[in-house]
Amino acid sequence: MTLSATRSFSCAACVFGMLLLFVTSSFAQKASLGQQVAVMKTMKADLKTIGVISSNISDKLTQDLTRAGVSQGITVVIAKVKDAREVASLYKKLVSERKIQMLWAPDAGDEVVMGLGMDYLKENTAMDGVGLCVPMKALVGTGALCYVQSEDGKLTAYVNKKIAAVVGALVPAEAAGISFVMQ
Repeated sequence: MTLSATRSFSCAACVFGMLLLFVTSSFAQKASLGQQVAVMKTMKADLKTIGVISSNISDKLTQDLTRAGVSQGITVVIAKVKDAREVASLYKKLVSERKIQMLWAPDAGDEVVMGLGMDYLKENTAMDGVGLCVPMKALVGTGALCYVQSEDGKLTAYVNKKIAAVVGALVPAEAAGISFVMQ
């Protein structure tokens, strides 16, 4: 490759990268933690306790999750799993001991929870009357209660209609700037 070809390639790569950044920044993004908690509270007005299950919980994320809950008058209980075998036992403790009404798996990159753990959670949360809030829209169609995204400052909650009925979640067409899309 010649020097001029390298410069052309570098310039083209730079332009492509900037274009990609511009285009993706205008697409939908996962909503903030506080926004997601607000959506959960909208769907269950009597919501008192949310369980969070993850293997990727840092001290900062724990503080942010707690703050998001407190802002809505909700207790957030964190369950940190080490491997997929722990998902079932920690989930059962959250339900029986902490009386959670919603379970939140906030991290799409969490291989422990998003793998076999998610299969278990989707099978069991609805039977226990617990709504499962997930970090990926595709999971709503396969047994989770909801996914929340933000686009241009507007919140959209994608909700599994059947699961909402089973767990007793209220799903208005729109509430306080949140659009609800039934699936």
